[in-house]
Amino acid sequence: PEPVAAVFQRRLPPGLELPPEELAVETRRAPTAEEIVARHQEVQRQQDDALERWIATGRVDFHFKLAQAGSTVDVSIDGRYLWQRGESLEWEQLAYYINGNRVRWKRFPELPLIQPEKVVTLPLDLTLDRTYVYRLAGEEEVGGRPAHVLAFEPAPGRGEQSLYQGRVWIDRETFVRLRAVVLQTHLGPPVLSNEEVDEYRPVTGPDGRTYWLLSEIRGQQIWTAGGRNFIVLREVRFSNYEINPDRDSFEGRRREAYASAHTMLRDTDEGFRYLRKSPDGQRIVQTELDTNQWFAAAGLYKDSSLDSVVPLGGINYFDYDLFDRKIQFNAFFAGLLGFVNATKPDLLGGRADVAFEATAVAFKRNDKVFSGDQEVLEQRVRLRTQSASLRFGIRVGEFFKATLIGDASYEQYFESKDALEALEALRQDPSNPRDLRLVLPPDQREYAATVQLEYNRRGYNVTLAGTSARRSRWAAWGLLDNQTGELVDPEPAFRSFGRWRLSGFKEWYLPRFQKVRAEANLLAGSRLDRFSRYRFSFFGDTRLNGFSGTGVRFDRGAILRAGYAFNLLQAIRFDVSLERAWVEDDRSREGRRAFTGLGLSGNVVGPWKTVTSFGYGRAIGSDVRDLEGKQEFLVTVLKLF
Repeated sequence: PEPVAAVFQRRLPPGLELPPEELAVETRRAPTAEEIVARHQEVQRQQDDALERWIATGRVDFHFKLAQAGSTVDVSIDGRYLWQRGESLEWEQLAYYINGNRVRWKRFPELPLIQPEKVVTLPLDLTLDRTYVYRLAGEEEVGGRPAHVLAFEPAPGRGEQSLYQGRVWIDRETFVRLRAVVLQTHLGPPVLSNEEVDEYRPVTGPDGRTYWLLSEIRGQQIWTAGGRNFIVLREVRFSNYEINPDRDSFEGRRREAYASAHTMLRDTDEGFRYLRKSPDGQRIVQTELDTNQWFAAAGLYKDSSLDSVVPLGGINYFDYDLFDRKIQFNAFFAGLLGFVNATKPDLLGGRADVAFEATAVAFKRNDKVFSGDQEVLEQRVRLRTQSASLRFGIRVGEFFKATLIGDASYEQYFESKDALEALEALRQDPSNPRDLRLVLPPDQREYAATVQLEYNRRGYNVTLAGTSARRSRWAAWGLLDNQTGELVDPEPAFRSFGRWRLSGFKEWYLPRFQKVRAEANLLAGSRLDRFSRYRFSFFGDTRLNGFSGTGVRFDRGAILRAGYAFNLLQAIRFDVSLERAWVEDDRSREGRRAFTGLGLSGNVVGPWKTVTSFGYGRAIGSDVRDLEGKQEFLVTVLKLF
């Protein structure tokens, strides 16, 4: 594309030679993107011609997180990979870890496989048509090696075909691939986005030749699950490559894998599929996917709002393709607690989803209120809530999601035995001139509309939400003086109110199944009263270890959380968290108050496909002195089938 000058010089007779000239090169023409791609394809073809087969070991680390559900659940798999030219890659799974705990079960359950649509034509592949367009984006170093940086994207006219866009780093001297960052386009639900970083490293073969092979994958996928973003972080590390082993040795090791009890998968045109073991020792591709899973669960739960420990025991059923209609369905029943969710993730061509869910609770909680450091026992109320919601989510780009949420709940209020006894004690007190009784709020329905914006990328989660709510009916309530017929210090009877929040979350994964995390939440509202103010809970954005159900309420506040998780002897996982909250209650005269909670949780993988988890929280610092030392716990046993 640039002009080229060629100089031809005739040899002159002796004595007529010209003296040497000084020549300085001031500019160098960089190769074009097409030239770099062509050189790489030539180098890659030579490697492909020499590479007949390979065997490698590897570890896959999955980190699963449901939006607004706290820390991740970690599943790791040690495996062996076998590849031979002209055949598909096969994955033999050798060992499993749940949150770093080694699984000793005879067989690990074949969990449902949900994968992005497979990209058939990859960037830099040698094809007869123009699948991608490339642009030279500059030069950088990768591992100390100068590299050309190529940006690429699907060529125009590719329609809805799922391809990649991103960048690739090509070694400037050898034209081998060093790194690639890819983002998949036109994904089908329930997968919303798929981004990964691929790293390559040199491996020396038995012939002394250097092969550049995949060494590490770091990626994030976002799925729709239950109308929420389900984040999957994936790390794959390959090691111990064996290049071109003897054919008989390769076949013998593959036969051993087929004959073993290990779970095996094969990479097909539709993605990874399980290999069923046949009677003759061969493996057959399981073409029909198992879309559902049963669980049994049992546990014990206690916090400051409960008079006694609540036993939980029941079953959970999950199916991500109910009735072959691409409907996600989840139902949980545990006696005193029931939950159901149904989600359709493929509306508007896969860019939107709709979900319905409902929760039913049989037990009552104590709703408390404080004045200074003391609980106003006379105003304690028993409360029970049933709820249902409808969620409509729209994907905005690859990493943003906007969700419209409609909630309806039914609130029931009951007298508390403790409050009645406290009021009777006041009547018997000669120094108290008043005859008081507690007027309960009316049972009512509450309707709320929420707009939520969420961003997820590379493990970072940021959520912004605003809620407007209205009650079906509401009236002034509280302590009534029977002599005057008036309420004592009544709260405003707001039928409508608003709340909004901003939260951020990030985890960092360290060697040996360790991880650290940080989380921040800002909460505020308007026209809030006792039953619409924020309160500390055991789950969600208002979680504060040790303070669930204590009765602390606030109109605005900030909650910071930090945690560290580690594993002992690959047998038990511990997770320590420190949490600090600063809150303000417009009804209180104390101003800003601070609370500190300490949490310890963990889990153990038991026999018979069981996983036992425990969580314990303790209030270690509080501006309400009576709350220091408050405790809460949850113990669950999950049984897989």
